[in-house]
Amino acid sequence: MTSLEGVQEKFRRLGLNANISRQITLTHPNIRQPTQAQSALIPAILLPTDVILRAHTGTGKSFGILLALLSKPRIVFRDSTTSDPSVPSQGKRSKPQTGIASIILVPSNELALQYMRWARSLFPTSSLPSLDPVIQCLVRGGFTGTDAPTAEEEMKRLKAKPPHILIGTPTRIKDILDTPAGSSLLGLDTLKTLVLDEADAVLQLPGRFPSHKQRWKHEVHKAPGLLILNEIMKRRATFSGGEKHLSAGLENRPGKRRDERRPPEHVRRNSYKAAERSSASSIDPHTGLTLAKSRSSGVQPLQLIATSATANSVMRHFFAARTGWLRPGAKDNGMSFAPQTGRWIDLTGLSGQSMVDQGIRGLFGANERARTDALIQTSLEQTPSTMPGTIQHTCIVVDEAPLSKQLSAIPLRNFDPKLARRRDGSSISGGPASASLAEADAGVAAGDDFIVIRPEDEPQEHEMDRTLIEALAFCFASEGVNRGLALIPARWSLLKTRAALEALGVTVRLASDVTSPPSPSSAAGATSAPASEKEATKSASASAGPELFLLQTTSSRGLDIPSLSHVFLVGYASVIDAVQYVHSAGRVARIGGDPDTPATGTVVTLLRGLPHHTPIPSEMQSRAGTDKLKKAISTSEAKMANVYRRLGVVPKKLDLGLLTSRATAAGADQPPSEKHEPVFSAEKADTEKLKPDQQTGGTA
Repeated sequence: MTSLEGVQEKFRRLGLNANISRQITLTHPNIRQPTQAQSALIPAILLPTDVILRAHTGTGKSFGILLALLSKPRIVFRDSTTSDPSVPSQGKRSKPQTGIASIILVPSNELALQYMRWARSLFPTSSLPSLDPVIQCLVRGGFTGTDAPTAEEEMKRLKAKPPHILIGTPTRIKDILDTPAGSSLLGLDTLKTLVLDEADAVLQLPGRFPSHKQRWKHEVHKAPGLLILNEIMKRRATFSGGEKHLSAGLENRPGKRRDERRPPEHVRRNSYKAAERSSASSIDPHTGLTLAKSRSSGVQPLQLIATSATANSVMRHFFAARTGWLRPGAKDNGMSFAPQTGRWIDLTGLSGQSMVDQGIRGLFGANERARTDALIQTSLEQTPSTMPGTIQHTCIVVDEAPLSKQLSAIPLRNFDPKLARRRDGSSISGGPASASLAEADAGVAAGDDFIVIRPEDEPQEHEMDRTLIEALAFCFASEGVNRGLALIPARWSLLKTRAALEALGVTVRLASDVTSPPSPSSAAGATSAPASEKEATKSASASAGPELFLLQTTSSRGLDIPSLSHVFLVGYASVIDAVQYVHSAGRVARIGGDPDTPATGTVVTLLRGLPHHTPIPSEMQSRAGTDKLKKAISTSEAKMANVYRRLGVVPKKLDLGLLTSRATAAGADQPPSEKHEPVFSAEKADTEKLKPDQQTGGTA
């Protein structure tokens, strides 16, 4: 058996058909075996079961979804009648009509186009000139380099050539669904599988401890993805749907970590009390969502799939306890020995052994016990974490030596790792934001060792921060990055930011250039010289020199840019929260490179500190003569510290030696009376205390 045949056999054992398995080896020669996530997800999709899956970023979840759906049988409608009365009905058959078998909802245009690129790589132009019969894409605004089709044009194409798989963003699918013929064009009554890729972003569910405002927004202004799902649930029953499981997401199981831990009783009684309300109506009076339909004999249920690296107990509670649409652990006819019709598959180790075992057991059939045990053991052996352990995290604070009359010679400093640790020495924090952060919104917040100050003249959200842009250019150069990605706030202009970076000598490309549709010539060339898209892009980037890709942070979910070594988060507005940080950091350490080398990467977060003219708080002035002085930090630092605590991350220090040496050399050329002593220094902060008149906005 050759090597290619061995790879094909590994994918066929998961349930993929021979044609798809063969195309994988021909078009992606760097793939040697399915990933752990694909080994669990592909068989689950090919079974009559609903699935919620959580696996780390970069483990091939989206690609596995595409492979599994391509292997599913097509929907074919055969009409034996004819409109001509002179022709006997049994003597002539009309041409078979196909229907949409699967719909994939994705949160961004970039991720939708990524699916299309994968499909084109599997089916080159020489073998399949048009992808329309196999897969189509519906997004608002179109793609870079193409004319944006109108909704009417897309509906006309759907009617003429219904695809096997339809991919779309919630907003565009909702546009089609709101038309009189929308449900018919989308084939909702005959649809076999509905996939929510990056499900928490598609549904926009509130967090584990939502504020009243967040809960009100979720109930009154529901996300388009949630409205689409609700409309489909009015029509269709799922494999696992039924009576609500009120304890879903609140399981009292051993070994659960972080956001999987069971909330205290008083939180359960208040935050989750809505699930305990029931009604005889088909609409839940509290959520305004339809209740799950019961399965009818002889009617094919809809398969519901939800995947995300940050799927958690909140999502399970929503699906099983608040709506009953997808109930993990549910079994056919309620029989204890029947196969599961709903599964929670967790490959991060955060759910504990019993829940990991329950989700994976039975995926490969009774004769594949060894494969099942191996997958369970692999999931349990890894260290429970929300992100891959091969990602290195650093954070740089840019400030101007605040609370001092002297300007600093070193405008950058490292984030203080002490802020990311709890007082008991553990870096894990599973609760809501600390009281100091809540007070920080009011202006000043005090902690045991630091005080949070809100700058009076913070830049507006839509204004590009040139100070952070300069820091980004320096870090990109000093780190020797060959291929990096910079994520900027959603309200910043991509074109202005690119111009500012290019003025500083940085080669910048918009990430949409990578996700633009492949040209027919490039697609055809892949057939004569099979090579993966990742390898081609890597060789092209090597010849072009260092380059930095630019993208707004809200569009980064699920995006796969090959060969990235660094991700730069520019400002806390690019971080947003702990969930978004997980997905932003997950653009590095992804599969697709050398299979024999672990995928690694670095995440650099750039934050604004305090400006030079920030006034000294009265509390610090009153303690100026005491032994222990509090360190001043900005609100961005305080919020970032909470993100690190929630994720169990302690950032490492970035080497700022180049900047320090230049500052020292510049100071040596000045007369002693004109030298500016560096106010903050990583080495100095660790060995001695600053004098009262040199107190800065934090330690390095």
